[in-house]
Amino acid sequence: MNPSGFYSKTEDTLASTRNILVKVHQRRAKKHLKVLTAAMPSTLRAQRSAHPKTSPISHGIKKKKFPSGKSNEKTRKNQLDEIKVKLEMEEEETKMAARSYLDMSSSTTSISSSTTDLSTTPPTPSNMSEYELKIQQNIQKRLEILSSLKLEEAKENLFELLPSSKLSATVSERGLSRMKRKRSPRPVVCRSPVVQRRSQRLLQKPPDTPPKDYIIPTASDLQDHRERPAAGEKIIHYLNEKLNENECSEMLAYCQSVTEVPSSSPNWIGSLQEVLHNVKQLVVTQDTVAKVVPKRITCMALHPSNSDDILFVGDKEGYLGIWLVDRSDSTDGAWSFRIHGSGIPCMSVDSFSSGRVITTSYDGSTRATDLQRLVVDDVYSRPQERRQDYLTWHSQVDANLLLVSAGTGDVTFVDMREAPSSAKSNKLDPMSKSIKVVAAHPTATQYSVTSNNMGEVKLWDHRKLNHKSAVCCFKHPRSASSIRFSPNTGNTLLTTCHDDKIRLIQLENFSAFKEEWSVEHNNQTGRWLTTHKADFMPGREDSFVVGSLNPERIIEVWRTGGSSPVVALKGDAMTTFSSTVCCHPSRFVVAGGNSSGKCHVFR
Repeated sequence: MNPSGFYSKTEDTLASTRNILVKVHQRRAKKHLKVLTAAMPSTLRAQRSAHPKTSPISHGIKKKKFPSGKSNEKTRKNQLDEIKVKLEMEEEETKMAARSYLDMSSSTTSISSSTTDLSTTPPTPSNMSEYELKIQQNIQKRLEILSSLKLEEAKENLFELLPSSKLSATVSERGLSRMKRKRSPRPVVCRSPVVQRRSQRLLQKPPDTPPKDYIIPTASDLQDHRERPAAGEKIIHYLNEKLNENECSEMLAYCQSVTEVPSSSPNWIGSLQEVLHNVKQLVVTQDTVAKVVPKRITCMALHPSNSDDILFVGDKEGYLGIWLVDRSDSTDGAWSFRIHGSGIPCMSVDSFSSGRVITTSYDGSTRATDLQRLVVDDVYSRPQERRQDYLTWHSQVDANLLLVSAGTGDVTFVDMREAPSSAKSNKLDPMSKSIKVVAAHPTATQYSVTSNNMGEVKLWDHRKLNHKSAVCCFKHPRSASSIRFSPNTGNTLLTTCHDDKIRLIQLENFSAFKEEWSVEHNNQTGRWLTTHKADFMPGREDSFVVGSLNPERIIEVWRTGGSSPVVALKGDAMTTFSSTVCCHPSRFVVAGGNSSGKCHVFR
């Protein structure tokens, strides 16, 4: 049997059946309209005869007169019965036509299924229609075009061209391992009735809190005291936990060998164009990125060695980190230990003995870490009853004298040759609650400047401290986070203010301040980043370096008097904001620190 001939006959039968159904429905619709017209009242029929074109019922239907009146009611009823009988007959015809239509469709599907069952072999060009052959040819052409493009080879070549820094994760895992926070189980809350608090004083009862002398120290206080090295204690006891014995001895010997004072001819001296050209060549790589301290970096300093890069880092929990950048061992040359019980806002390498690192902490103490003797010494500490008076900054005047500022508005002159508790403080600024920064003049050591929490920068003469009045004062709109004297002459102050400006303030004959230049700079670091502190380039007064909140993650180098940064230090290895910045005193090396304890060195 030819399937194509059978399909054509079946389609003809279905078409004829469909036409029959359409005609039946049309006849039924006409009959319904006639019935409705006959059943209409006489008034509506009169309106219909008056407006035959607008009547929706009579439109397109031949008029038929029905008798009216009581005498002809029987005749009208007979006509309605006849119409009803005709409609029932037409309905029966419609059902029979539909039944025959369904029988034909079911037979068609059964025959088609039987034909498909017989043809179990897959379609081949011999038994395929012309249309199916054309489809197969188009599919084959498209496959040939895709294969000619060689997309897989292009994909492999693209991965080969990409640098390894793009393929691998840019986050460096060098240095100290990340400290995982141990989560304690959620405590079970026992609901108890709310007890209304009442004043013990009004009830004439003694206070529940014990006297200050009998306060029991908490476990965290005991742990902090146990972790901090005591004065004169060897650092090696705190390194054995992180390094093996051989690595520990090698690292300490390495630190002792690079503590010599550098030469007096730094590379920063020269024309500004040459210096900026050399700074633009500095790059950061994965080998110069490492985690040095556990928490957010608050201060940094580079050792002035001419041969090696040694970076000192302080964080917000009192850890001192030392990173030997060129060393490779189990910790990539980075190790840290806790020397303070609180954050370290200020750090500096001793200007007269490069083997000592001086740190000032909020815990009320100033300490010096001696890398030659490998011990930690106390330089100054608040008395026990004044430990809540935190220290904020320090500035070295000469080999023995150190200025230390406190949060109570006083400055202490510390003689580092005497006992730490023998120094006496002077209340220089009785009107302020806190002195944030103190800086000694680089050439005229009898002068120093302070910055308080009200944005006032004041110049003091150490020979006239009994007068309790500053020589001159400059008022900032908001608090200033840093003050830097120009390193060569000291005639200019570089200040970083929270009003989003960096200023140059001219000191005229040690008698008055005058704003010389200012530039807009985003200093709103917020809670999680260390505040920006702009600093002069080593040995230069015409340029400075500062951190940045630029989305490109850069360290900015500015020219004094300019309106935009002249150099932007950046790289694929630096993926975070480096708000803390420092420069090497004699070589073209710049380091930045972020809020997770990671350091980036450009060299």
